[in-house]
Parts: sequence; C-alpha cells; structure tokens
Amino acid sequence: METVKAFALAIKHLRKERKLSQENFAAICGIHTTYVSRLERTVREPSLTIIYKIADGCKISASELFSLVDKYREIEKDN
Repeated sequence: METVKAFALAIKHLRKERKLSQENFAAICGIHTTYVSRLERTVREPSLTIIYKIADGCKISASELFSLVDKYREIEKDN
C-alpha cells in the first residue's frame, strides 16, 4: 500500500499545486472524475495508461511523476 499511497499523495500535490478541482484535473488528464477521487483515496491503483495520461495532462514526464512518487514514498517510510 505504501506505493499506492505515495502515488495518491503525488497526484493530489500536483492537482493542488495547479489549483485544480478533481473535476478540472480529470478533464485535463482525460480521465473520469470519480477515477481521480478513487486514486487519491487509494481505492484504485493506476494502470500504466493512467500514469501517462496524468503525466501528459500535468505537462511533465512520467519520470518526473515517478520522482514525485518516490519523494512521498520516502516520507511514508519515515512515518
């Protein structure tokens, strides 16, 4: 669950950094609003396709997204 939670925190960070609602974030990424909600609540695990849609929607590379996930994984390990 550690990685899923870190991914959830990473996308929530990206969304809030851009001052977007879940609805707007979902629209920009080309995914459904409820899917964003489920990702942020760790109810769903993202597929590779979703990871790339989020990265593309945020105009970052997948490696940048994974770097952010790694950052949150480290935080979670320390807690």
